Amino acid sequence: MGGIRQAAMALAALIGAGLGAASGMAAELRVLTWADYVAPEVIARFQAQTGHRVVLDTIDNYKDLRDKFLAAPQAYDLLNPADYQVTEFARRGLLERIDIGRLPGYANILDGWRSPPYDPRNEWSVPFHWGTTAFVVDTAVYKGPADSYSLLFDPPPELKGKVGFMLGAEETLRMALIHLGLPACTSDPALLQKAVSFLRPLLHKDRIYNISTVAAVLAGDRVAVGIAWNGDALKAREAKPSLRYVYPKEGLIVWSDALSVARGAKNREAALAFIDFLLKPENAAAQTNFTHYANAVRGSDAFMDPALLDAPEVVIPSDVRLRFFRSCDSEQLGAYSEAWDPVLKEMSK
Repeated sequence: MGGIRQAAMALAALIGAGLGAASGMAAELRVLTWADYVAPEVIARFQAQTGHRVVLDTIDNYKDLRDKFLAAPQAYDLLNPADYQVTEFARRGLLERIDIGRLPGYANILDGWRSPPYDPRNEWSVPFHWGTTAFVVDTAVYKGPADSYSLLFDPPPELKGKVGFMLGAEETLRMALIHLGLPACTSDPALLQKAVSFLRPLLHKDRIYNISTVAAVLAGDRVAVGIAWNGDALKAREAKPSLRYVYPKEGLIVWSDALSVARGAKNREAALAFIDFLLKPENAAAQTNFTHYANAVRGSDAFMDPALLDAPEVVIPSDVRLRFFRSCDSEQLGAYSEAWDPVLKEMSK
């Protein structure tokens, strides 16, 4: 499991107990999170142990999460923000301080995930999932070298007309910026428009896919090379073994997210109980097995699917040397969306 801890991949942990019984009455825990991000068995186990009912409100991208939460922060008890959103939401006074002394499971968090840059005092969040964004190539279609974004943006003949892109600006636009040698994170309209203009001729509505359908599209026949998160890349390869997750030499996008309690949460105790439940090794492993994203919980490897411990999508191969790009901030991503929205409208026609 040493590799999975050191790799820049995905993270998971969704199920806990302990605080649940102390909260007295059963509660309806309202959670804002990604679609297909919480294992059904994790929810069932938590509900059985605590009596609390988990109600999920799901999103497909971080912009949706931000829009929903800012519009009605009182509608949620627990949310699953990106790392940079923890900083923003805390600054806006929208998060409840978390007393990690009340979370016995916090002792299980790996040292490297304690005091992260976005929450150095561990006040507003507990680390949840983390991973990378790159792309997948079908080796049955293309048998040449695969180590550069040029496969996406300047594909060889056998891949032309078979390149797929995500709808999300954070993924597709950032990769274009990196490929063009521009800053990976910027709010400069001129640079963003340069990237958009570069991308427009490459996009085709039949090969630009929703974030929630990444694995299914890549496992199909329309796309032979396409952007993917590492967990979805692994799911796609399980369905289509000829797929390979590529680590681009120009740099790899790394992301992470967290669990935070909404300010004034009606069911604060239930939210803390769920967080603590997710920090138990066996529950973190159950979540990793479901999402295919690694986790930050010590000892979870003993409960994980052995195939995940050696998966190249999850454990970066030892011969790969990479430059990593961290998440952009909310202002920059807002500028991304502004530049990207006209493209989305064109694709929807």
